Amino acid sequence: MNTMETDLQTGIRLMRVLAFTMVISVMNATMFNIVLPQMREELGISVTQVSWVFSFYTLFYAIGVAIFGKLADKYRLKSLLTFGLAVLAIGSLTGLSAQTFWMVIAGRILQAAGASIIPVMAMLIPIRYFPPENRGRALGISATGLALGNAIGPVVSALVVGTLHWRWLFAIPLLMIFMLPFYRKYLTDEQPKGGVGMGLLSMINFLSGTISTLIYSKILDQGAEQQWNPFYSAQGNFMYSNIYLALFVLYIALLVIYQLYLRRHLITPAALKGECQS
Repeated sequence: MNTMETDLQTGIRLMRVLAFTMVISVMNATMFNIVLPQMREELGISVTQVSWVFSFYTLFYAIGVAIFGKLADKYRLKSLLTFGLAVLAIGSLTGLSAQTFWMVIAGRILQAAGASIIPVMAMLIPIRYFPPENRGRALGISATGLALGNAIGPVVSALVVGTLHWRWLFAIPLLMIFMLPFYRKYLTDEQPKGGVGMGLLSMINFLSGTISTLIYSKILDQGAEQQWNPFYSAQGNFMYSNIYLALFVLYIALLVIYQLYLRRHLITPAALKGECQS
């Protein structure tokens, strides 16, 4: 078995592990949405404050992807993943033992910072372990994990909250820790040989994610607690909504440009020639 076939087999095993990790990671981002009213009532906080549980997670997730995406061009994925999951575990334990609102926020921030390594893995594993003709299949597996996590996240959240306390939602992401031995087994110790465009993707994710999250939070603030804001107006809220929509469209456009960039630079004429000869 040659090196290319070995890398492909390793990549297939990694994608199976990554698919499970993606499901849990996406669930972690969506599970808390349906328990926000309970958290608000139990912790005695405002609508604006409870919205920070989502806003801070999204903000630090975007920042984390930007940082890990840059570090992935210099350091081994195995080391970055170990660090990221360790931070995630600390965040989960912090939230699990939270007695105050600020402990909940600290737990969500740490969870977001640690989990932000997962989308970087989802981009780099197909690129580094799969030949160009098989990368679509690998990205499809990642997309399946993403869709499944979005679908079952609210269901699992309802089951947990119906039988236990909402704090136990912080324990579910700890399942990703059990995948770490498999990642450390299959990921190589080879140092990266230069960037693969992750710096561009990370910057796109950081800028759009950060600005969109802040504007989304502003919309929630204006809609939920108008009394504290003397500058509130329906026109202003409409304006922020349009800005958020424009940023979303811009984000999609930049991702399309990035995919065209990958196709042009990663599927080289030499690779296509090799396919024709085989």
